[in-house]
Amino acid sequence: MPLPPAARVTAADALWAALLRAPEPLSVGELHDACRVLPATIHSRLWAWRRAGIVQTVGDNPLTFTLDDQHRTPRAPRVRHDGSPTTLRLGRERMWRAIRILRSFDIPTLEFTAEVSRASAKTYVNALLRAGLLRTSIAPHSHGIGRGRDWATYSLRDDRGPQTPRVQITREDGVRRTILFDPNRGESIGIAGRAAPFFDPEG
Repeated sequence: MPLPPAARVTAADALWAALLRAPEPLSVGELHDACRVLPATIHSRLWAWRRAGIVQTVGDNPLTFTLDDQHRTPRAPRVRHDGSPTTLRLGRERMWRAIRILRSFDIPTLEFTAEVSRASAKTYVNALLRAGLLRTSIAPHSHGIGRGRDWATYSLRDDRGPQTPRVQITREDGVRRTILFDPNRGESIGIAGRAAPFFDPEG
């Protein structure tokens, strides 16, 4: 019986899990034995990750592969065949870089500086707030009936580093979890079930 869609594991996820478990570098054949993904798919995905600097090669006979220590995330990273980041990843990277540079910002400022949509800015800020990486430095406030409200202003609690924290969906013992993974500290912060703070004066 096929698994329901929410429980399906992609070939990339299965390969990534095998790399995470591996105590030493593995060849394509050994990875095939570990995850049962087609060798051609393994080869294609490994080299995409290699071009992105996520996977390292060791030796040449046979050629083996291992994860770079800075990229041991719970979920397989999504990159294009040439190793370039996906559009979503690029947007998050621009937002994180802008947040670190701006120090204090509101949603429209982040939207403009990082060149992302307002929905993307609100979603990412929401996740960072729920994980405790941001704090509200100035709460949204009203100018009076019919005169509008200002956006809340946010700032980092502390500068964790240049690598972009990202939202990931994981599955442990059949339970789906939403986490924010911070590669700067190798920390996974559960954010599912936490109340999202109000920060949108238009909401």
